[in-house]
Amino acid sequence: MKWARVWDLINSFSSMLSTRVLHLLLCLVSIPAFLLVDATGAYSPYISSDIHCDKDAHTSFITNRYKYYAPLHKFTNLTKSFFDLSWGAGTLVPNTTGIDNVPGATRAGEYGGYHFDETLTMYTSHPDALAYAYHGKGFKVSGQGINFGSSVKLYSYAEAFRFESICGGQATLIDARTYTCSDNPIATYDWETMLHDSTLTALAARIRAPMFTGDCLENLKRSYN
Repeated sequence: MKWARVWDLINSFSSMLSTRVLHLLLCLVSIPAFLLVDATGAYSPYISSDIHCDKDAHTSFITNRYKYYAPLHKFTNLTKSFFDLSWGAGTLVPNTTGIDNVPGATRAGEYGGYHFDETLTMYTSHPDALAYAYHGKGFKVSGQGINFGSSVKLYSYAEAFRFESICGGQATLIDARTYTCSDNPIATYDWETMLHDSTLTALAARIRAPMFTGDCLENLKRSYN
């Protein structure tokens, strides 16, 4: 009888433990699919990077690619924070909401005389690449960088940057892609290209990274701190 009682207690405990484990598993699988865990350990909602242009707006796609002789970390040390835009011509971001680098975070400030208000939609960071995307509200641009003195009104836009290690870790490939809704697609292309060129050229100059075209130059030897 004594051993039978012990056996009953063991079975009862095993049953209770199994029930608790099953309950835990059910709780885990019941987490909504749209909640993702990012590198910071925070839950973040899925946010689409797509934008939809009104019927009176023109859709534009601008893609610019740059290659610099400097290891990836030289760039990502400066560009890895969504809240820090000082690498972009010293742009200040006085207003932020949410958690830095977690989709749903917002940043707002002034650049080149216009007000920007942007929401992070994607962020991923690995030892060999950094990529993030965001969308922004519209504004009007005129003057420098736009042909024939024309102006352009951006109704909305989405932008993505990717910094990738290439050439055996000696160099970095940067892709800048912008998708816009505007009233002037030609002027939009001119202005966005000018913006990418000037911003990334200044960033590369800051870390003394020369631009190159074509294949990796195996015989180019540079040392970086």
